[in-house]
Amino acid sequence: MEKINLNQSVFQNLLENMPGMLYRCEFESGRPVLYASKGSYDLTGYFPEELIQAKVGLGSLILPEDKIWLWELFTQQLGKNEDCSCEYRIITKAGRQKWVRETATGIFNSDGILLYLEGYIVDISDKKEHQQIMSSLETHVTAMDTSERRLKALLKVIPDSLLRINTATEKCFLYSQDGGMSDYRNPDLEGPLSALFPQEIYEALLALARRSILSGRMVTHEYQLREGLDEWYYEARMMKSGEKEVMAIIRNISATVFAQKEKIKAWEALSRREDHFKAIAESSPVLIVEVDRQLKIKYINTLVARKPEEVIGQSVFFFTDANYTEIFKEKLELCFQTGEKQRLEVVAQGAFTQEEWYDINVGPVKDRVGNIESLVLLAQNITHIKTSEKEREQLLKELNHRYNELMQFNYVVSHNLRAPVANILGISYLLENGLPQEETKEVLSNLGKSAEAIDDLIRDLNDILAVRSPLNEKKELVYLQDVIQGISHDLQSQIKQSQASISTDFTEANELVSIKSYVQSILHHLISNAIKYKHPERKPAILIKAYREEESTYIEVSDNGMGIDLKLYKHQIFGLYKRFTNVVEGKGLGLHMVRSQVESMGGSISLESELGSGTVFKIRLNNI
Repeated sequence: MEKINLNQSVFQNLLENMPGMLYRCEFESGRPVLYASKGSYDLTGYFPEELIQAKVGLGSLILPEDKIWLWELFTQQLGKNEDCSCEYRIITKAGRQKWVRETATGIFNSDGILLYLEGYIVDISDKKEHQQIMSSLETHVTAMDTSERRLKALLKVIPDSLLRINTATEKCFLYSQDGGMSDYRNPDLEGPLSALFPQEIYEALLALARRSILSGRMVTHEYQLREGLDEWYYEARMMKSGEKEVMAIIRNISATVFAQKEKIKAWEALSRREDHFKAIAESSPVLIVEVDRQLKIKYINTLVARKPEEVIGQSVFFFTDANYTEIFKEKLELCFQTGEKQRLEVVAQGAFTQEEWYDINVGPVKDRVGNIESLVLLAQNITHIKTSEKEREQLLKELNHRYNELMQFNYVVSHNLRAPVANILGISYLLENGLPQEETKEVLSNLGKSAEAIDDLIRDLNDILAVRSPLNEKKELVYLQDVIQGISHDLQSQIKQSQASISTDFTEANELVSIKSYVQSILHHLISNAIKYKHPERKPAILIKAYREEESTYIEVSDNGMGIDLKLYKHQIFGLYKRFTNVVEGKGLGLHMVRSQVESMGGSISLESELGSGTVFKIRLNNI
């Protein structure tokens, strides 16, 4: 935003220091002023604040003789939505009369009603005076019978030097207000032209005079004089006044030339500052975008994979994810309406088509009278922050999940160990106190069973912990069809006995990069369970399908078995030692192991089930 303000200040400084006056006023005969540049003082004698605060209308400055026709001209031209340019006279604050040229443009509302005028007024008094002088001289040289007294009277009011040049004799007669005037036609008072000017200028003026005589038209020549470090600029305008004679007006135009040079310097400085601003903007890591009222891109500072011309003129939603377009549009329109800064986060297309997160600050860009003409967007790429937040959330979720499992693990271990340990303690007590020989054998048998129960529990816990240990196994390309064929071979006897049918649909995804042993184990458990918990009235029908969505691969295992009552057991499905039927023997470890393996690979598992209809397990694994 600081760069945009800098750019605006440069333009404002340039406009404020241009010769003449920039303005905005209301469209009525008095023309009340809403804005005036600093040039108003040199032009009218009024400071901008005097014109605005005191409501000194531009109409009050116009010479009364010019007011009526000028207002009619404005009404006619601007009413047709055409720019108007005209010359007229004004009276300054000091009472001085000036000739000015005004160029005005109408500002209309949405209903086509003309509300304001914007334009530029410049002093042309010097030009008008020069035109009047040349007109008088033309009258003299085309009507030689005009009295010399009249010419002398005219010469007395000329602010510049007048020179009569004889091209035959290469002599001239010089008149100026400083030097006074002798007999205008006395040849004895003529002097050589070369005595007044350096050789180069003398030859140029003489050639110019001869060209004017040959063409019969006025010709103009500018030249420069130097003395030490000082320099002056002059303009010579010549008009034929005889067969071998021209009249020349020599005007000092140094002020005009210097002003023009200063103007050029100002433009060059502005250009350098614009280049400086552009260099800063182009090297900025922040994406800077300017959009117009149609929400189209006017400027963008840096592009990696595209050329600017491919983007300029496109909708600002060109990069935006469709899910964020509506809120983005609302924020932009709100900034246009209120002028208040807005902020939002959106997902947009990155340099190489990948999606990225951006934190966008939106601010208004106003013209010199405060109207919002465009918006500037500063977009900071925060993908890495969002990724870190997502990873943090996932880590917290995982820690919470692991904590809950640890509590469950602790409960199960203590609960399942309590019974066999109590049996062992009881049997030890009996053995210490002595038993009849016929009872000892039975007690020792019970002791062995309790020890086996503890051993089974320890083995189960070891398997669970092995699944949750750090992943040391290498990830490789896994072909799902091959995995299913291997499982079908392993479960051949169960499949034959239950008359189960296993079908697959891997048309969308037959391969993925993962831990092959885990994928085999997960699918083995789910297919084995589908056969084990089949519906008693129908043959098992099992379907395994896989497909991809965005960054994940999904594997679904569906069956037509007994199903699970999720209303009763929804939150216990993947728990330790959780069983939901006594029809088939089992420990209640299988689904817990499946979920542990899926989550250890960074995935997730869910299910849909209806009692008596069947179950669908849905596994999500991250793509590599």
